[in-house]
Amino acid sequence: METSVNRIDEENLELTFTVPEEEVAKSFNKIYQKISSKQSIPGFRKGKVPREVIKKMFGEEAIAYQALDELLPGAYNAAIEKEAIIPIGQPEFDPWPTLEEKKPLEVKVKLNILPDFDVVDYSIIKTDVEKDIEISEDEIEEAYNESLKQASDYVPVIEDRGAQESDKVTVDYEIKSGEEDDAETYDKKEGVEFHLGADEILPEIENNILGMKPSENKTFDITYPDNYPNEELANKKASINISLRSIMKPSPPESYEALVEKIGADNLPKDEEKFREQIKNSLFQQKREIRDKELVRHIVEHVVNGTDIRIPQKLIDEEMEKRFKYIRSIIEQQGNTLENYCIAQGITEEDMREQEKPDITMTVKRRLVFNRIFSNENLKILPHDMEMTLQRYAMENKLRTSDIKKLMKDEEFLFSIRQRIRDTKVMTLLRNNIMFKGEEAEPATETPAEEAPVEETASEDAPVECETGDGTEEETE
Repeated sequence: METSVNRIDEENLELTFTVPEEEVAKSFNKIYQKISSKQSIPGFRKGKVPREVIKKMFGEEAIAYQALDELLPGAYNAAIEKEAIIPIGQPEFDPWPTLEEKKPLEVKVKLNILPDFDVVDYSIIKTDVEKDIEISEDEIEEAYNESLKQASDYVPVIEDRGAQESDKVTVDYEIKSGEEDDAETYDKKEGVEFHLGADEILPEIENNILGMKPSENKTFDITYPDNYPNEELANKKASINISLRSIMKPSPPESYEALVEKIGADNLPKDEEKFREQIKNSLFQQKREIRDKELVRHIVEHVVNGTDIRIPQKLIDEEMEKRFKYIRSIIEQQGNTLENYCIAQGITEEDMREQEKPDITMTVKRRLVFNRIFSNENLKILPHDMEMTLQRYAMENKLRTSDIKKLMKDEEFLFSIRQRIRDTKVMTLLRNNIMFKGEEAEPATETPAEEAPVEETASEDAPVECETGDGTEEETE
C-alpha cells in the first residue's frame, strides 16, 4: 500500500493512501461469494451463481458499496499504522471514496491528531525491587503446614474453652431490626454452621462469637455496613441474639502419608520431598507475579507519569463511553440496570463517572505514551503476533476458531487486539531497561517473554488464519 502525509498544522493532517488493484479484487470476490452462497436464485446452485447474474440482480453500485464497506476500514487502519499516526476522533473522508472493479482504490482522509510530545528518557528505569527471588525453608514449612490444615477433619472440642479462630461452630441466631420498642424479627435460624476466620460472617458478629462456650447465649447490637449485599439491612442497626450449640476444631493429618491417603495418590506425589519442591515452585511463581506487578508499577510511574502531555478531552470522553458501555453490560448480565444499581448505592451516574475519571485519564495517557514509544522504536505488528494473540484470546474466552473469525470482521475488536500487542511489545522493551535494587551501571539483563506462546489452536483443528482487515496477510507499522 502506498501512503503519503500532508501536515496541515500541528493538530491536523491529510492522509492519502492507495489500495492495490489485487486487494480491491479480493474485496469484490468476497462480496460476490457471500451473495452467491446465501441467495437462492432459480436455475443456480448456491455458491455457483455467475457474477453477471449477480450484477443484474443487485446492481453494480450496490455491490461496489458492500465491497468498499468490506475493504475501507482495514485499509484505513493499515495506512495510519504504516505512517504511525495517532488519530483523535473519526476520520473525515474527502471526497468519499469510490470503488471500481479492476482499479486501485485511492483515498484521501483528513485527521485530527495528537500534538507532538516527547516521552521521558526510558533508557534506564531505576527501581527499589530486588532482582533475585528467594524462598526460605520457613516459608516452605508454613505452606506445608497450611496444606495439612486445609485437609483437616473437624472433631468436637472436649476441653473447657471458648470458640477460637479456625473453629467450626454451630449456632442458633435471631436478627431483629428497627427501634428497640418496635423491633421485629428479620431473620431467625437454627443449627447454622460457620467457619471462624474464613470471612463467612461480618467481623462484628464473629468477634462476639469468639470466646463463647457451648450453651452460652449472647445478645449484641451492630450496624450493617453501607455496602452490605442485603439492601434491606445495609446501613441499618440490628439486635442479634446468638446461642452457641457446639464447637468443632480442625484436626489435620498427622503426617504426609496420612495426607496422601486422605487426598489420594493421584493428586499428590508419593514422596514428601517432591511435594515440598512443588510448594517451593508455587511460592516462587507467586513471588515472581508480585515482583512483576511491582515492576509494571515502576515502569508506569516512570514512563507515563514522567511524560508531560496534554490529553484531548475528546479521547477521555470516548474512553469514558467505552467504560460505561462495559459497566452497563456487566450489570445487565446480573439482571439489573445501571440506574437501579446507582439508586441502591446511593449515588448518581455522574458520581460514578467522576470516580472513574482519574483511572480513565491514566488509561488514555498510558495508551498514548506506549503508542509513541512503539513508533519511536520502530516496532512492528507481524502476522505471527496477530495469530498468537488471537489464539490466546480464544483460549482465554473459550471461543472456537469460527467465533474468532467472526470477531476479526469487527474493526473495534481488531483495534483492541493490535493495542494489546503494542502494549505487550512496549512493556517488554521497557522491562529490559529496568535497573533492579543494588544495580548501578547496567540495566537488567532479564528478558521476560512478551507473551507466552500458544501451542494449541483455539478449539478446532485448523489454526486461526490471520488477516489484518484489508485483505493482506501481513501488517506492519
